[in-house]
Amino acid sequence: MYIFKDQRVRLRAYDSNDLERFTRWWNDPEVGYTQLSIRRYSTEGAARRLERVVNEGYFFCIEALDQGDQPRHIGTCSLREPDWRNASTEFSITIGEKDCWDRGYGTAATRLLLEYAFGELNLHRVQLFVLGFNARAIRSYEKVGFKLEATLDDDVYRDGRFTHSYLMGILRPEWQALYEKVGEGNV
Repeated sequence: MYIFKDQRVRLRAYDSNDLERFTRWWNDPEVGYTQLSIRRYSTEGAARRLERVVNEGYFFCIEALDQGDQPRHIGTCSLREPDWRNASTEFSITIGEKDCWDRGYGTAATRLLLEYAFGELNLHRVQLFVLGFNARAIRSYEKVGFKLEATLDDDVYRDGRFTHSYLMGILRPEWQALYEKVGEGNV
């Protein structure tokens, strides 16, 4: 059963049939390279990780709707451990199917989940962390309204050297202003 949908993607709950894909994605060095932490998982380890992330907030599978007759599971997105007192959460997303990179699926899924965060959960702030060299992700986040808030110098180690990451955020009033422009066909 899907939960949210637009013309390109839909977000649905995780089910046990997804475990093999998660294990494959988490063990793919190219997929993991743009993640904040790189780990390898056995099937059992992946199952334990999935149980933890599914229960720490709002976790969804992303399905592409234009990949043939059946929706295709291509990634995940989540709102992690919402802080209800401060009305904030951390967003994360992974497009695990590499042939679906640079096709707008991540941007579409991010828009859907922000609509849920601000419209249904009544959150005030959504933030994320992204590696500084991940230009594809940064462009996607900027398209949906995230703004650079801070640079974390040398906080991630890749390829024998340290690199920076960014903290990006969006507030509900900023999202509402952007959403109104989208509704008017301006964005």
